[in-house]
Amino acid sequence: MQKDISEDLDTIPTNQPYQRICDFGCGDGLSTLNLTSSLGAEKAFGVDKYESNINRAKLWGRALTKFIELSEVNDDIDIDLQDQATKVIALHQSIEFKVGDVARNEMPSNLNIAYCNLLLVNIYKSAYENQLSGISGVEAAIENISKSLVGGGYFLAIEQYGQGLDFNYLFEKVGLKGNGIPFLRKPITTDSRAFFVENRIRYVYRKCL
Repeated sequence: MQKDISEDLDTIPTNQPYQRICDFGCGDGLSTLNLTSSLGAEKAFGVDKYESNINRAKLWGRALTKFIELSEVNDDIDIDLQDQATKVIALHQSIEFKVGDVARNEMPSNLNIAYCNLLLVNIYKSAYENQLSGISGVEAAIENISKSLVGGGYFLAIEQYGQGLDFNYLFEKVGLKGNGIPFLRKPITTDSRAFFVENRIRYVYRKCL
């Protein structure tokens, strides 16, 4: 996941501070942690529609704190793992995980970067049981996320591509400037990378100053 997010972030300037970022559709929070680490954001948010996902995301801090406590009495645990756990705990403290539905305008504000991975396509396919789905649901999500950005902020969305799926005109409809960049990616499974590749697209759009 860290590799994927690094590749995604290569499409925007990384030599400037991004004070406030948000991972929309954050799931268990792993992507949010990697995003926050890569950007060095002062404040980060992880938003997901499902409270069960947010509860899991909030557990990282406690779980890693417990790991460090156990490692202090167990000489078999590698010191590098302890250091990594300490760094992740520090990252976790800068993240606010919250329940929200992007199709209903429930989100943070004044964001420098909005990031999502396979969120829009799942709204389109009604995978999240949103009140709004299909094109109208995607349009509402893009409009609401756009409103959450400051002028000059970036909206970076990684989505499935092909089979008639193209949301470029919806980004442009709300006044964002950018384009979609098709690419191939092996999806992450519970065990490792999948053997097959999928058509993906990076929507890299910026809100006008």
